[in-house]
Amino acid sequence: MVSTGTASTSEVVVVNTRTRRVLRRSALPAPPTAVGRATEELILLFSGFGEFAPARLAVVDSEGTVRLRAVDRILAGTVVDATSAEYRARTIQPGLAVDPDGRRAFVVPASGPAAEVDLVTLDVSYHELDRPSLFGRLLRWLTPAAQAKVMEGPVREARWLGDGMLAVSGTDYSIEAATSGAERFLQAPAGVRLIDTRSWTSRLLEPQASGFAVGSGLVVAQGGRWDSDEERGYGPGLRAFGLDGKEHWRLHAGEYRWMDTAGSVGYVHIGGDMADVVDLAAGAVVSRVARDPFPQLLAGQSSNW
Repeated sequence: MVSTGTASTSEVVVVNTRTRRVLRRSALPAPPTAVGRATEELILLFSGFGEFAPARLAVVDSEGTVRLRAVDRILAGTVVDATSAEYRARTIQPGLAVDPDGRRAFVVPASGPAAEVDLVTLDVSYHELDRPSLFGRLLRWLTPAAQAKVMEGPVREARWLGDGMLAVSGTDYSIEAATSGAERFLQAPAGVRLIDTRSWTSRLLEPQASGFAVGSGLVVAQGGRWDSDEERGYGPGLRAFGLDGKEHWRLHAGEYRWMDTAGSVGYVHIGGDMADVVDLAAGAVVSRVARDPFPQLLAGQSSNW
């Protein structure tokens, strides 16, 4: 099944991979902003375009049947200033995680309660988390101001880890006026948190990270803050934690690094076409490889793919 389309038209196409014959096309309300997968279903998250509206979740089965449910208490969307010559927008994007065995999906915003969706009945329940609220800071994004920004707002990513645990991270985008009067684009890391869906408590693993990669029983905090003026990133390096929140190892301390994971190894991009190959269990670099260009691991467990 493949989702295709534009902001105005989008659809799921069911294809027989042996005969390459299209079996069914099903209309979607918009292109999804996040995609998850249950055993035999795709889980799609939709945000408003041109408005901030309740997020919508779609469950698409192997026949292409689409079931939609609004997540009323979580806002999502992007508002673009059409009068500007450059792209300027405000955005609110929650994260999506799917528990394939428990047939549940989770929609996790930057602020406010997380939503748990039963993928069989589409019933929605909400759970408060023990974390600081950003709601006051979000209010000013809901209505576009006279002078729009390049991009403002929180963007989150979430992933189901198993054993009742979620990982959540992301970036808060904002603009500030520099002393010269020019605008400065800021990307503040949201940190990496573990959320226990059995007790609905959360634990901050690394406050300066903006993303994560996932290995067997590990969450690797990565990324950090990007400085658009200097065109460089600042980060905590790579910190690997178990699902109990205990740190296992650390690499590239104090650096802005990203990792793709594949099985028992991770690939750390160190600049140019070079990458370190890391044994995830030991946290040790076992080799260095070169590719031109270095491939993107689209099937990897990084939160960015």
